[in-house]
Amino acid sequence: MKKFNVLWALLPGVALLFFSGVVQAQPDGLTKNVGTNPYYDPFDYTAGKLQDALDAASLVWVRESTSTVSKTKVRETTGDDIMVTSGSLSYPGLSSAGNKIVFTGTSASYYMRFNGLTTSTPHLYVSFILKVTTLPDESEAGNHFFSLGNNTNNCGMIYIRRSPVDAAKFNLGIRKSNVDPASSPVWSNQDLDINTSYYLVLGADQGSGISPAPRGDVMSLYINSTTPAVTASDGGDFANFNGIAWALFHREKGNTTNFAIEVDEFRLGLNWSQVVTATLPVTLGKFDAVAENNRSKISWTTFSEINNDHFEVQRSTDGKNFETLQRVAGKGTTGNPSDYVVYDGNPRNGINYYRLLQFDKNGDKTELGVKAVSFSLANATALSAYASESLVKVFLKSDRDEKLSFTFSSVNGKVLSREQAEAKSGQTVYSLDLKSTPATGIYVLHVRGNEGLNRSVKVFVP
Repeated sequence: MKKFNVLWALLPGVALLFFSGVVQAQPDGLTKNVGTNPYYDPFDYTAGKLQDALDAASLVWVRESTSTVSKTKVRETTGDDIMVTSGSLSYPGLSSAGNKIVFTGTSASYYMRFNGLTTSTPHLYVSFILKVTTLPDESEAGNHFFSLGNNTNNCGMIYIRRSPVDAAKFNLGIRKSNVDPASSPVWSNQDLDINTSYYLVLGADQGSGISPAPRGDVMSLYINSTTPAVTASDGGDFANFNGIAWALFHREKGNTTNFAIEVDEFRLGLNWSQVVTATLPVTLGKFDAVAENNRSKISWTTFSEINNDHFEVQRSTDGKNFETLQRVAGKGTTGNPSDYVVYDGNPRNGINYYRLLQFDKNGDKTELGVKAVSFSLANATALSAYASESLVKVFLKSDRDEKLSFTFSSVNGKVLSREQAEAKSGQTVYSLDLKSTPATGIYVLHVRGNEGLNRSVKVFVP
């Protein structure tokens, strides 16, 4: 299949879209009846300029004229070219073949038209594989690179921005429509990696009542999951979904950087099964992280699992550098719901970020999301100690019962003593017998608990 390395520019009244299926084309090769069949485009075009390839393919996609705001079928002969090059994007469960499309210019738009929607069409879905190869500038608040729409308005607008937490990553967001000019994108908190393939699904729900507007339309963006990463419901509704008739890739002229994306395996249909042909290794039902009694409870549910080896729960205090908190075995292959819970008994003061990763048995990794939990734990656990000859007195104040392991060692890591003890909620005093008096100097007492306590304190031996 072919992919697009795409830079978007948003023009009024244009919609960006990829569709899947076989439909009767108009003589101009543009209009596709997705009400009859979903549309599918693997971008299997001849390598070279996309416009040249499309001319040979009866203009399935047409370059939009930059000289008019009306979406007429005018071939633009100036500006940046989208290149068809060899290679294709891949994602677990999807087969791919053919070429890809690379879009790295500063202003260009390619669109296709479709019909077949009616006033009673309740849903519209789009799926594609996305890879970001060049990030937008940090000064840019967000650029939309995909949307549904018509000559006047857009909806289901997918945005990209450089992550405000980690400048080496990006976020995706979604805007319900530009019917309400004051509406703004809603951003997912998932920090995504460049040069990594993500399986995206855009879901448009016409809302209850269908007609007339306002009905409460909802746009949802799914990232490697059957659970929305972000939803947008604020802003104006389309009069009816039969007004959605455009598909467009676009790059805004006003942007200062040439951010680039690749797209492959584009599908458009009226229900989920028409556009999601990949068998996701894990169908995630929910993923939550909450504060519970001065510890973090990280829980998730899967509806089904295929060749799932294990999960990893990772923690970060800055949203950039993660360390593995716990590894949890998966259920392999199952069609039954499964619940998982992990506790972080020693969260840090401030914001704790928890990332959930899933690993297939073949080693493929999928990020399932990031959640944040905030704590103020100044007095949750207090540890102090002093030495008197061969005894070390330990004072521990804790908010929970747990089993403790004490390790007394030199600053070079030589262990002098190890002991076990039971801790009770409140303040407890422990005496560690070192058997003999160590040399004068600084030592380290390390205390671990089975509920997550992990603290160290320096001890001076006179």
